[in-house]
Formats: sequence, C-alpha cells, structure tokens
Amino acid sequence: VYNPAADLFCNVLIEFQFLHTGGIQTRATYRTISMLRQWLLLTPSRTFFPADLSHKFLFAVELIFLVIVLGMVIAETRQLIRLGWVPYISSVWNMIDFLNLSLFIIFYFYRFFFVTLVSLLNFRPPPDTYSEFRYMSELTYQSQNLT
Repeated sequence: VYNPAADLFCNVLIEFQFLHTGGIQTRATYRTISMLRQWLLLTPSRTFFPADLSHKFLFAVELIFLVIVLGMVIAETRQLIRLGWVPYISSVWNMIDFLNLSLFIIFYFYRFFFVTLVSLLNFRPPPDTYSEFRYMSELTYQSQNLT
C-alpha cells in the first residue's frame, strides 16, 4: 500500500495458522518502506516518484559526502601502502579509520543495491498481476536497522 502524503510504502503480511485443536492462530507483520527519492533520480522510477527541490538538495549533499569518503579511502590506502601492513594495523587510530570507512562502503553498497532493486520493480502492473514488494521491504527494514 502506498501513502503519497507520507511518501511511504507499507508491506503487510497476514498469516493464518490452522491449529490441530480447531483454532486459528494469526500473525501480522507491518513494514514501512521509505523510497529514498533522492537516489531514485538516477533510475527510471523517477517518473513515478518525482523529486522536489529538497530531494535534489539531499542528493547533492549525499554526493558531496561520498566524494569526501572516497578521498578518505584514497588517503588511507596511500598511508597503508607507504607504511606497510604491520605498522599500519599497529596504530589504533588507523584501525578505527579502516573500520569506519569499511562500514561506510558496506552501507552505501547496500543502499545502491536497494536503489537498483527499486528500479527493477514494476509500479504499474496489470490489474490481474500481483506485485511482490516483500523482498524490498525486508531489505529496507534491514537498511533502516543499520542506520
């Protein structure tokens, strides 16, 4: 279900389990999905979810942040090559920088994967076709837990 006022999808999973004793056990799972409109500017899905000025601003800020992180990765790589592996990991601060930059790279790789997945979805399927958003909602839920 898409709520345009909040710019969120909600994936609802309702399960019924028929017990041997004759009862029914129910379970419902609700997961909200934020579309990351600023990243959808790069995909064909931008026609379904047009971005306004604030989304374009967020996209520019995130690109600047990515350039800064890329510069830090290059600087740490040069330092690793200059010092060698053993002296590099003997410094606690170098290990903290390495861990921090590794987490940034993993998080943004995960984010790019999510945007690629969203761009592959069919947001206007025929009326007799079921659209599966469960996989995307699970990835979004995991991504929200990372941040």
